[in-house]
Amino acid sequence: MRDKSGISPVIATLLLIVIAVAAAIIVYAWTTMFTTMQTGRAGAIIATETVVKYDKTTPYDKDRYKYTFNVTVRNIGSTDVSITDVYLNGTKLTFATGSSKPNPGMWVIEGSGGWGDSAILQGHVGLVSFTACLRKGYPCTVRVVTSQGAYSDISFYPP
Repeated sequence: MRDKSGISPVIATLLLIVIAVAAAIIVYAWTTMFTTMQTGRAGAIIATETVVKYDKTTPYDKDRYKYTFNVTVRNIGSTDVSITDVYLNGTKLTFATGSSKPNPGMWVIEGSGGWGDSAILQGHVGLVSFTACLRKGYPCTVRVVTSQGAYSDISFYPP
């Protein structure tokens, strides 16, 4: 008969311990990275509170009107936020720099540092203003997005 020999039980036990410790280290590293990333994003929370119609001018064409809107954005998170994007009905509006009166399809912000400052300090309020040509009585949705990826939507019907 042939002599069959394998690894000793002590070495097998040590190998299993090393594999278990390596797996635990990988799980710990992934969990730490994941929770750190999620905690950072969770600190950036905004709420769009009101949409105030500034004015409605004469009809833009036969069924659309040019509106100017102000959207109040409150920073209710635990960190300062910076507004990076504004969407109207899924269409990204262009940021207008150096002006407090945007052209249609453009937005401006009055943050904690005044007009053009997109930063809103913790517990403070910012004002996003935009103009758009909209149909009277059709639903509209505005989405305000921060640099951290947090966003807030508000829906309204133009009068």
